[in-house]
Amino acid sequence: MSKENTSPKDILVYQSADGGLTLPVKFKQDTIWLSQAEIARLFSVQNAAISKHVRNIYQDGELKPKGTVSTMETVAKEGKRTVRRNIEYYNLDMVLSVGYRVNSKQATQFRVWATQILRQHLVKGFTLNERRLESAKLQELRSAVSLIRQAMTSRSLSGDEAQGLLKVITEYTETWTLLDQYDRQAITAPISQSRSSYILTYEDALELVNALKKNLIRQRQASDLFGKEQGDGLRRVLGAVQQTFDAMELYQSVEAKASHLLYFLTKDHPFIDGNKRIAAFLFIVYLTRTKHIAERDGERKFNDSALVALVLLIAESKPEQKELLVKLVMNFVHGK
Repeated sequence: MSKENTSPKDILVYQSADGGLTLPVKFKQDTIWLSQAEIARLFSVQNAAISKHVRNIYQDGELKPKGTVSTMETVAKEGKRTVRRNIEYYNLDMVLSVGYRVNSKQATQFRVWATQILRQHLVKGFTLNERRLESAKLQELRSAVSLIRQAMTSRSLSGDEAQGLLKVITEYTETWTLLDQYDRQAITAPISQSRSSYILTYEDALELVNALKKNLIRQRQASDLFGKEQGDGLRRVLGAVQQTFDAMELYQSVEAKASHLLYFLTKDHPFIDGNKRIAAFLFIVYLTRTKHIAERDGERKFNDSALVALVLLIAESKPEQKELLVKLVMNFVHGK
């Protein structure tokens, strides 16, 4: 539990597009926090509805409590009394997930506002929290920050995407070194790599994409255009990953195949819509089936934010940076 010592600079004011709603919003830990009652006001529903959606989101595994909910001690005046209460606040990820289930139009309005606010804090002012990064050798991270700033300013990012870019350098012990090598175009592939006979077939991949599409449409996070193939793009990508030269596989290791799968799916646009999400999804499937999704201690090599960050770096990269990015991903796949 954290105590609520909120300064004026930590309070933002959200106003709906029609001016009918004005809501103070807390900005902490590089994200936006709202209580259950505030989310109910935001989407014009009862508290009980928000409670139900939050419970279902956790039960469905869409989000996890860790990192998305925080209990804060709030001080309020009730008449002449000063009352202290512990209230649960939910971050932007949860607010948007609830928004998809309640009222997508209002969620869109709030998402546009939240994106602008996060960009202002994370890009223009670049609230990188230098104290938090001090232990990670801030001076040596400058080149990584430069790369991330470029990715963040080149397009409008949502809150979780922006945080994902930051988490790439703050949550992985060796990432700052890799990104520094990337910036200097000096990154190398891992020395020892793993072999695997697993092949992701076209039929299997298509079935997986269709299952993902149904799930996202059910959550109102995708349209019918999601996952629709453009020509034989998916076959070509899968063929490229498994291609041979002189009877030898061009990409022989799990690290190389997984990294090229992520790169080709992201850059070659085999689908009309949803290429980045599908790329990330099939990449995780591939790592899971080849038993490369976790470190030896059981911790996942890629949390959601880090994966988003890598996909964004690939999407924003130039063609001549392909080998650098593939080697970067290979190092993540290889792990510690």
